[in-house]
Amino acid sequence: MENYDHLAFTIHSDEDFGGQLTEFVLQGLKMNFLNVLILSERDAQKYAQILQENGINAFDLINSEDLVILSHEEIFDKANFGEIKPILKKMSKVTSLAKSKKKSGINVLGTIAGALAITGKHNECISLEKVWHESIPKFEIPIRVVCPYYPQVAPELVDSS
Repeated sequence: MENYDHLAFTIHSDEDFGGQLTEFVLQGLKMNFLNVLILSERDAQKYAQILQENGINAFDLINSEDLVILSHEEIFDKANFGEIKPILKKMSKVTSLAKSKKKSGINVLGTIAGALAITGKHNECISLEKVWHESIPKFEIPIRVVCPYYPQVAPELVDSS
């Protein structure tokens, strides 16, 4: 993966995804990038556990500000889930943090588009992916964005606040 790349992929198993997530975070650390996970509060706990099982203490990384977790709930608060403006506002703050910490770039893994897709909000999903695709080359510092998608999930398991 190169700077300013925007990738999407399907998660076929938590075991495979655990390795991909771990590699993504390790690569970000190696490159002095700020790692950012954008996901639901429930998934934040799950992803922290996956990292722990793969030898990475997410809580230490959070405390050192090498990892930032932005929850869907925090981003959207009173806005509609999937709206673009709140996402860009949070990413502006993340960019400022990365610059203040003298990071070389930002590594983002976000599940908003996947949550939109799995709940049938395909137009909103495509709009969000398009905004990412158009915004990434314009970022002040290098950024890499990965959007994982689950192929099928029972609606009651999807947190699309």
